[in-house]
Amino acid sequence: MRILRAAGASAAFGLVALGGVLAAPAAQATTTHCLIINNATDTSYTSLQSAQDAAAAGATLWVRGTCTGTTQITKDLTITGQHPRGFGAATLNGNQAGTVLTINAGATVTINTLTITGGGSTLFGFGGASGIYNEGTVTLNGTSITGNNVRLNGSNFDYGGFGAIYNTGTVTLSNSSITGNSDNSGYDGGGIYSEGGTVTLSNTSITGNSPGGIDSQGATVTLSNSSITRNTGGGIDSQGGTVTLKDSIISGNTGRGILNDSGGTVTLNGTSSISGNTGGGISTSCCYNTEGSVTLNDTSSISGNTAEWGGGIDNEGGTVTLNDSSSITDNTVNDGAGGIDNNSGGTVTLNDTSSISGNFGFSGGGIDNGGTVTLNGTSTISGNFGYYSGGIGNGRGGTVTLNGTSTITGNNAGGDQDGPFGGGIDNEGMVTGATADNITGNTPVNCAPPGSVPGCSG
Repeated sequence: MRILRAAGASAAFGLVALGGVLAAPAAQATTTHCLIINNATDTSYTSLQSAQDAAAAGATLWVRGTCTGTTQITKDLTITGQHPRGFGAATLNGNQAGTVLTINAGATVTINTLTITGGGSTLFGFGGASGIYNEGTVTLNGTSITGNNVRLNGSNFDYGGFGAIYNTGTVTLSNSSITGNSDNSGYDGGGIYSEGGTVTLSNTSITGNSPGGIDSQGATVTLSNSSITRNTGGGIDSQGGTVTLKDSIISGNTGRGILNDSGGTVTLNGTSSISGNTGGGISTSCCYNTEGSVTLNDTSSISGNTAEWGGGIDNEGGTVTLNDSSSITDNTVNDGAGGIDNNSGGTVTLNDTSSISGNFGFSGGGIDNGGTVTLNGTSTISGNFGYYSGGIGNGRGGTVTLNGTSTITGNNAGGDQDGPFGGGIDNEGMVTGATADNITGNTPVNCAPPGSVPGCSG
């Protein structure tokens, strides 16, 4: 069937129907029927699957209206949505019949200005993704993935279904959104589930998905000027992968901001922040680090999170490093430390002008230490409140070292009839580098028990 060539999103075109050419609709009329245009062959189709099957590798397909159904892509393609007069937003709607787009290994696909919705996995056993199932390389520009849902269907249980995107290859999103997708089987990955592979977000938001924003199983995840907000089940769950944030936000999630498990790596750069996440559901802390590493650079921050343990970071045998002017501030816990719970021989290092301040805890306002804590440069632990220790609760076997002109100041320990506890350091381990100048102004005393910290004025 011949049509006029598509020159752009607002280009005029000849309306074509299955039965022939129709008269142009009234100016206010909008149709939702599907039209796929292949300019290279001057051909139109009424389903994306038939258009992809007929297209040569490397072709560009233009989508108009709402195309209902599922599509398997086996070759390199560019798929671009158009919104000319008389058509609604360009949409691929799975109509709850399965995965909207399946991209085969080896295929390189670019998707522009589309809405991908209505995916629904209902198969017994491994359900796959309901939005995009990617084994190849896919780039999404100006695209929305929304309203895809893995669900229980009668007696069937969708084990391993994922709401928006399942990835084993490479996924890149730019100026896009992943919103309101869910896995009602309660398994994993309401937003993105990446089993290995690479996920890169630029100027993109992942919001309101359940459970969780991104679930990474050993993947490389990079966010730039992007946000992960208001997801149920946490922001990022990284199992042995690499997570890097640049000027990005993880905020307001119910569950951890980041779970960094199995030796994974998390790095915050620029103005990145992890803030306002609430423990509960599948998690009990904001940012959990098990035998991995967490590094804060530049002015990045972890602030305003509430949790059961480790309001800022719950560090279990891993490494936490604060560089430059990074900070951990104003986090609150019911138990443990407001700033960092450092357990199982973990390591915490503050460099440069980094700080841990204004946190509220139980065993420690700033840090509850069962490993190694080192303060370098002009770093500071200040203005924290804890029941047993204000600045650092240094447990048996714990080591605290103060170097340079670092300080522990203005912290407060609540104490009770068994006190006073250490406003600056409550010590049962080893502390070196303490002086009357660098542990000062803490309430009710700078260090406790008396004489336990050489150089501390008490």
